[in-house]
Amino acid sequence: MGANKGTNVPWSWVGQPPSARPKAKGPGGYHRPPSLRDVVLAQAFGDLVKQHRERRGLSSYQLAELLAISQPSLSQIENHDRVDLTVRQLFDVAEALLLDPVDLFRALNKASTRMHERLVRRNS
Repeated sequence: MGANKGTNVPWSWVGQPPSARPKAKGPGGYHRPPSLRDVVLAQAFGDLVKQHRERRGLSSYQLAELLAISQPSLSQIENHDRVDLTVRQLFDVAEALLLDPVDLFRALNKASTRMHERLVRRNS
């Protein structure tokens, strides 16, 4: 794996030597800085959520209420500021937007792959 050309941020922490991996912080706590893949996925997911929310004619307040989260939390997702979503949250978003979770994951994979390819080309 390793770092992408032009950046010192790894695409993924998987495959990195132990010395390069972030350390656990606190008893049972774990925090690692976002990898480039985390950032790309957050961008792709935020864009998909906003696109499908608007397609359904929902305001951000309405979708936040469906998801039982605050509107500022939803805004963080749509503005690519959240990279720590759980699988459960992804399923909740799919359900609230009346999407098949598999279709949402496929769209997320496709969008993040396109974004990554653009970043690689830009840094080449």
